[in-house]
Amino acid sequence: PYNLFLLPSITNRYFASGKLEADKFLQKTQLLFVFFALAFASTIHLNLEWLISFLFTEEYQLAGPIFPYITFCIVMNSLVMSCMPQFNVVGKTQYLGYLAMVSVIVNVGFALFLVPIYGLLGAAFGIAAASFLQFFVALLLVKYLLKSSVSLILILFPIIWLCLVVR
Repeated sequence: PYNLFLLPSITNRYFASGKLEADKFLQKTQLLFVFFALAFASTIHLNLEWLISFLFTEEYQLAGPIFPYITFCIVMNSLVMSCMPQFNVVGKTQYLGYLAMVSVIVNVGFALFLVPIYGLLGAAFGIAAASFLQFFVALLLVKYLLKSSVSLILILFPIIWLCLVVR
């Protein structure tokens, strides 16, 4: 959603109204995205067994426990992409590439250690950890490199959600 719809809006707002207005608009959209994404994910999670049995054959039932981790990754990666307009307007989009490389390296590192021990759950945890690290570094770059404010809620809500749904 950020690439197609909000990137042009935030970029236009940055040049028309200034950095502060663009930052406020971006933070509102990020908070709304996190709220709706986690509400949607919670709805799916509450009906996960039924959905998997309805949509897939029996051997896919084993994939149910990785759903919270994958959902967490989707939210984190979307929030990283939501930082793109801020990097775009100051001509520093290469930092998104650096963030992706860090995420891949961390994911491979976790996979080497966790997959042999925990299998599918180890892979899911590794992806979730890499996604969180990528988002956290993106927020640090936004705060210290671009001098924009960062909402702590963006970090806390997905983590709290993941802790509540993982048993």
